[in-house]
Amino acid sequence: MKASKAILILAGALVIAAGFIFYQYNPEKGGFPYPQCTFHKITGMQCPGCGMQRAFHHIIHWDVGTAMAYNPLVVLAIPYFLLFLGFQTPVMKNKLTTVKKTLYQPRAAWVWMGILVVFWILRNLI
Repeated sequence: MKASKAILILAGALVIAAGFIFYQYNPEKGGFPYPQCTFHKITGMQCPGCGMQRAFHHIIHWDVGTAMAYNPLVVLAIPYFLLFLGFQTPVMKNKLTTVKKTLYQPRAAWVWMGILVVFWILRNLI
């Protein structure tokens, strides 16, 4: 088995396990020891990931509006990352190459970093 295939299988297993935990246990009510944001504890401000666990919980329960209220960046990034995973499958590997090259070129990481920084600043100002 190739290393990339093993990584995809491991990633899939982790997503399924995380999905089960987020489906079963609401981060707002406890019941599972979800990690807390150290940045928020120290500064009182929200980092780009604050609200992500609650957003995932609500996405899994198809409550996208509430998920957007907790962390809109996570909700909007999910289709981008799902498409990336889709391009890793044998069925999609050689399809839509122009889309793949445009969305996942090296500059895309810098665009995402810029979006992340702007989101981080705006969510603490608004």
